[in-house]
Formats: sequence, structure tokens, C-alpha cells
Amino acid sequence: MALTNVSLQSPTRYLLSYVIRKPVQLALAIMCTVINKVADILPEVLIGIAIDVVTGSGSPILTSWGFTSPRTQLVILAGVTIMIWIAESVFEFLYIVLWGRIAQRVQREVRTDAYAHIQKLPLSFFNTMRIGRLTSILNDDINEFEYIIGAARDQGFSGIIQLVLSTLMIGAIFFYISPQIALIAMMPIPFVAALGIFFRERISSAYGIVREMASTIASEVSHNIGGIMAIKGFGTEEYEKRRIQKAGRDYERASVYAVYMNGMFAPLVRVFVLTGFVYTLIKGGMLVFDGQIAVGSYSMLIFLTQRLIWPFTGLAGILDSYERSMSSVRRLLDIVRMPIDPSYETRVKDDASQEPISEGEVVFNEVSFGYNASRPVLRKLSLTIPPQKTVAFVGQTGSGKSTIIKLLMRLYHVQKGEITINGTPLSEMSLETLRSSVGFVGQESFIVPDTVANNIRYGAFDLPIEQVKEAAKAAQIHDFILSLPEKYDTHIDESGKQLSGGQRQRIMLARALVRNPDVLILDEATSAVDNETELALSHMLRSLQHSMTIIMIAHRLTTVRHADIIFVLDKGLIVESGSHDQLLKKKAVYARLWRSQSGED
Repeated sequence: MALTNVSLQSPTRYLLSYVIRKPVQLALAIMCTVINKVADILPEVLIGIAIDVVTGSGSPILTSWGFTSPRTQLVILAGVTIMIWIAESVFEFLYIVLWGRIAQRVQREVRTDAYAHIQKLPLSFFNTMRIGRLTSILNDDINEFEYIIGAARDQGFSGIIQLVLSTLMIGAIFFYISPQIALIAMMPIPFVAALGIFFRERISSAYGIVREMASTIASEVSHNIGGIMAIKGFGTEEYEKRRIQKAGRDYERASVYAVYMNGMFAPLVRVFVLTGFVYTLIKGGMLVFDGQIAVGSYSMLIFLTQRLIWPFTGLAGILDSYERSMSSVRRLLDIVRMPIDPSYETRVKDDASQEPISEGEVVFNEVSFGYNASRPVLRKLSLTIPPQKTVAFVGQTGSGKSTIIKLLMRLYHVQKGEITINGTPLSEMSLETLRSSVGFVGQESFIVPDTVANNIRYGAFDLPIEQVKEAAKAAQIHDFILSLPEKYDTHIDESGKQLSGGQRQRIMLARALVRNPDVLILDEATSAVDNETELALSHMLRSLQHSMTIIMIAHRLTTVRHADIIFVLDKGLIVESGSHDQLLKKKAVYARLWRSQSGED
């Protein structure tokens, strides 16, 4: 769905846009709901007719069809009642199943579309948005849609249809029997509707707070589970328990208030039901005494009076379902209305965008960038990365090393200046072309719950196993994989607990190499591995040198000493560049860093 359309939609219209995507299924659900409600109301009508039959008045309709015997009429009414009850049961089953299927489909489609949109949001969004809140929206909030769409408790769209239909049907029967009673009996309906609007506003606000509190709990729990090692290590279990307990109390208070507001509605409606019932009881009886209506019609009015007003007590449940769902939709819309990263909408120049990076230079021309407008990270940075060379960026923490990589991969956008590849501005290249040319290995290992082979060819699952094995050999992880129970078909979970840190990192390196990238980017890829693994990876990188462009970000200088060019960064500026030996001879910034790490005097 286009972002512009979403921006203009109210929460209700947004949800309905998904409900109506399968019009045939929706029409069947509505039809079954209508038939069920008609079958639900007809028994009261048949009771009134049966009373007229046994009191001697008979049924004019059955009599006109040639059934004059009261006994015959009674048997026919019994048979019709059986068919109506069967029809009610069958169509109740059908509409519950159909509305349930619609609800599940809508949840699936909304979740898929929202997740697809989230993936295209700028990286800055994820730096400020709590992961627990996102998880809560994509999971809990979207699950709330079942309250308004599903029909298990007649509180969703099916409940609205049945409420309107029963009011129209029973109102028509009342007017047919006695317009005077009908007018009085239906008089409470506007007051009940006004009560519904009054409570809807308060319930809406209450459930909005409830959803926010639920999101807070999800964020806190998710954060704490991720940091369980630190919590145990510092002995803060009791402290964290109290924090979760406080969040739970806030959620409890908000939920109790929402339930309190919702619970007040039904008792107030009962007052109006009682008013209509008492009036019908007295006035209808008087009309029977005066001979204006039959006893059967009076009985029908008595039975249907409650059916006319009482369903409006269900309006509380409908409002509850509606506000639960709309509160969740509003939270979801806060996300899906956010503009996506402009990179996904880049207009590509056909004559330049498909050229591989290895065939040309990567040039940073006076590039400036800052995550915060008042605190620039890069300041008019200019440099050239020659093709098929190994270059490295070193410097103190916060000097801008990783920022260069993020700009090159278009995870962030240049604020001033320009980055070009083969003379083509990076902003004019398609993301698919750019990122298919790049193999990236970061500090963190992203393992997916799948086989070792599919973890290596992640994102390119059609690659042959031979190519996977070659990449594993290049990353020096092949022999270890062969030692696993099912070798390349061994299943690993998302945490990769079966693997050591170095083994996970080598799988990440094999994943980067399996596509034969034009550029290999290593962002502190060896920072969390042992010395043996670092040495093995260093030998591997030297074997790849000059076969592709390798860009390295490193804190440990031993990792980059064999690079063709080393750029030394300080406060967003290149202060030195050259080979390891050249920089040592300058006896400046790099030389000081080397001495401090190597222990040389």
C-alpha cells in the first residue's frame, strides 16, 4: 500500500482497506451473519403464532394456505421451528469460521506489510526506537485486530451487523403489531447510542494508555533478557524485578480503569431495557383487554421487547473491541506513516548504475555528515579508494571510521559533498546493484535459525553447495563444518550457541565471500575473536588481497598492517595516509598508536 494513501487514512479506513481485499469471502461472511440473525429472531415470532393457534385464534397465514386444523398448524410450526434452529446453528458455525478466516488473513497481511515497511525505514529510526516496542506493535497490537474482525464473541463487525439487523427486524414487527408501542419501545435507543458515544471516548483513551503500558513491559522484559549476563554478574536481579513490578503495576492500574469504564455501560443500558419492557407489558396488556391485538401478538411483543433493547448492552463489548483494535491501529500507523529511506526510491541512471564497483574508483569528495546537526562526525572528508586495493581506516573511537562504511553502503545519506563510484554519484545507484557488489562483515554475528549452508548463502539461497563450500574454505571454517553431526546440513538456532565467537564470525565471512563480491567490507570484524582466529583471518585476507577491493575498519592495528593504504582518522578528518611502513616512518599519529598497542618504545 502506498505511503501517501496510508497517511490520508483514518485508523478505521486503514483496517477496512484490508478487510475488503477479498470481497467474495466478505460477502459470504455478511450473508451468513444475516441469515443467522434472522433465524435467531424468528422463534419468538413462531411462539406468538403458536399461542394464537392453541388459544383458538389460529394462524391466518397457515389458514390461507389450506391448513385449517389447529393441530396441523401446530405440527407445521414445530417443523418450521426445527428447520430454523438447524439453520441458525449451521450459519452460526459458518459466519464464525468466515469472520475468523478474514481476521487471520488481515493480521497476516498487515503484519507482512508493516514489517516490509519497517525494513525500509532509515537506520536512524532503529537508533531511537526501542526494539521491544516494535515487537509489541508487530505482535500484540496486530493480534488485537481479531477483537473487531473476528466473530467468536459477536463483538466485531459481525456483532455490529447483527445489532443493526435485529433492531430493524424487531422494530418492523413492533410497528406492524402496534405503532404506538413501537414508538415508545424504541425511544430509549437514541439515549443508549448517546451513552455509547460518551463511553467510547473514555474507553478509547483508556485503552491507548493500556497498549502503551503493555509496550513498555515488553521493552523492559526484552531488554533485560538480552542483558541477563550483566544482571547476574552485577547481582541486580532484585533491582530489575522491582522495575518490572513497577511497570506491571502501571499496566494493572490502566487496565483496571479501562475495565471500570467498560463495565459501567451495560448496567446503565439495563435501565432503558426495563423502561421499555414495563411499558410494553402494561400497554400491550391493555390492548389485549380492549381486543385490539391478539394474545399471541402480545406474547410476541413481550418476548421481543428485550430483544429490541437488550442487544445494545452488547454495544459495550463492541466498543471495547473497537477501541482495543483502533488503539492498536493508531500505534501501528505511527510506524507505517513514517517516510521510508529515500534510497529505496532512487531514480537510477541506466548507463552507470550497473557498473561493478571493482572497475572504478570510490571517491569521497568533501563529504560532511553528523548524526546530530550540532555535532558533525565527518568534516569535508576527501579520499580515494583505488579498485582491487586493500584500504584500512584506523583512529580513536568516535573518529568517524564506521560512519564512512555506513555512508558507502547508504545506510545513511551524505549531508554535504558527494560519494562517487566510477564517476557516478552514489545517490543515483540502485540499492540492489550497490549491495549486491558488497560483502559486509560487522562486529555482531547475525545467525538465522537454519542450516549452516543456508546461513552461509543467506540472501542467495539458490547458490550451489559447491560455491558454499568454496566460501567456507576461504573463510577457514570448512574443516569445522565437516566435524558437525550433519556437516553443512546441521541446523543452528538464531543465537548460534553451538558455535564459538570465532566460528560465528568465520561463517559471517563465508557469507560475505560466497557471492564473490566486488568489495569486501570488514567493520571491526575481528574485535571479538581470539588471537588464533584473528591470525587465521589475517592470512585469509592476505590471500584475497588484490582480487577484490577490501575496506577494513579496525581498532587493533595488527589486523591492518598489510593494507595497501591506511587512512588515519581524527575528529572526522584524514590526518595521515600511507602504508604501514610509510606511516611508521612519519612518527606521527599512527606511529604513536602502533607503539601503544605493540608495546614498542
